[in-house]
This record gives sequence, structure tokens and C-alpha cells, in this order.
Amino acid sequence: MKTTMNVHAKTNRLMAGWLLAGALLTACSEKENPQIPQAPPSEPPVVSVRLADYHQSGASLDGENALTDLGACLFEDGVLTRVYEAPDPADGSWDLALDRYAGVLYLVANVSGQIDLSEALEQGMTEAEWLKRTVSVAGERPQHFFSGRVNLEDAAATPGQLSAALTRGVARFDLRIRTAGIAEVRSITLTNTAQAAYLFPGSGSLSPAAVSLKDASVRFDMPLTADTPAVLYLFEQENHDLEVRIEARIDGREKTLTGRFEGGVERNRIYTLTLTKDTIDIQLDLSIDEWQPGSDTELVP
Repeated sequence: MKTTMNVHAKTNRLMAGWLLAGALLTACSEKENPQIPQAPPSEPPVVSVRLADYHQSGASLDGENALTDLGACLFEDGVLTRVYEAPDPADGSWDLALDRYAGVLYLVANVSGQIDLSEALEQGMTEAEWLKRTVSVAGERPQHFFSGRVNLEDAAATPGQLSAALTRGVARFDLRIRTAGIAEVRSITLTNTAQAAYLFPGSGSLSPAAVSLKDASVRFDMPLTADTPAVLYLFEQENHDLEVRIEARIDGREKTLTGRFEGGVERNRIYTLTLTKDTIDIQLDLSIDEWQPGSDTELVP
């Protein structure tokens, strides 16, 4: 009985020794062969640009999707390192071929004459400075510009063709006529409108500090008698002095109707001015929401 117990004890000691040796070998192997990090994608990224559209189809109007120029800025570690200019599209689509999956890519369209990307690169612009850049009213109407961004480092996990959605930098105002009799709208004025806007939406104020204000007005050669989209466009703005004034002939009587606009004007949205017999109802048309990523809108070069 004593011999049997000794044999079992020796066997247990041998098994423990083997397990300890195996553990040491495994540890040494892990030190000698550390886990190799995943190699970056071998193919350089290509960004395909589209416009984020409304939830409902048919909301965009002719000319609203037109791009005249497209460029991009690459920021790495908060500093501008590369700029890209997209060539004129041959098939109606805009693509940007990049060098690598690194940093954050900011895309801008229809800003020629206001934003010089090469100059920003020469200045060594920081990302914080870039996000403070603004676009101004050109002539009598705000410039219809677009902007978007892509985090290339996040996109490296799924390499290949990337998609970037551009968002409009202006808000659209539609006219809706809801009078029992005959209404003829002769002019529409939005008072004290901001003459500049941030190139990219931020988390703070909608408008740049000390932005200049000016009335935006349109007079119709033929008075409007029916619902009309896109009577005016405005930049995004934080404006507590915005007022709407409509001159109209209602049931044979000349009238000037006014209404206060409550809250700011946000980019990429449609606001509706509803004319009743004696008042103006100003609202964001909730039946047509903002452009959203997910559906493609044809770009017009």
C-alpha cells in the first residue's frame, strides 16, 4: 500500500513538472513571436461623393444639385497636410482618389472664389482654424455651397470605395397660399438676414460673430397665385431679428403682412411661409425633412 502511494506521488510530481514546462514554453513563444498588427489596406481609398437627400423623393428642385467645383482637405493630427481637387466628371459622378487611410477628410463644393485650399495648405492651417472658415453672400443671393467629412482612419476597417455625403449650406423657403379668396403675392422680404455662414456646421452659434445683416427680398414680375417652392434661400443663422414681410393683393385689397421668425435658421432644411387671409404662418415644413445620408441624388456638373 505504501509503494502504491509513492508511485502516485511521483506521477503527480512528473505531471506538474510537464505542465509547468509547457507554460514556460508558451510564455517564451509569445514573447518571441508577438502578435503582428494588421497591415493597412494595400489599395488607396477612393471617395465617391453624393448628396444626402430628403426622406421623400422629388423634394429637390432643378439646379439644387449642381456642383461647379469640388475639393477636399486632409487633416492629420489637427494640421492640414494635403489638398485635393476633383477633376471634372466624365459620367456625372464625382470621385476623389486619395493616398492613404489617415486623418479626417473635409470636402467642400461650390466655394471657388471664396475658399483657396492651396493657400490654406501653405499657411499650415489647423483643423480648429479650418472649422471657423466662412462663406459670404455673393451678389444678392447666398452661394449654394456644400460640405461634408469622412474619418479615413475609421474607414480603414472596411477598405474600398468610400461614400461621402455632402450637405447643403443653405436653407430653402417655400410659399404656401391658403386663402379662401384670391391672393396675389407681389413681393417677399426677409429682414436682417446674415450675410455669411460657417463652412461646416459647429456645436456653438449658427452664425459667425459680428456677422453683417441685410434684407433679402424678391419681387415677382408676375404675382404668385399658387404654392411656389424656393422663393428665397438663406444661410444658416442664429438670428433673433428675422422678420418676414409679404406684399400681396387679397380679394382686391392691397395688404402688407408681417410675421416674426422664432429661433434660428438651420442649413439643409425647408421652411414654409403659409399665407392665410390676414396672417403669415411661418414654420419648418415637417412633412419634408432635412437631407439625410442613405439615398443617392444625382449630381449635376
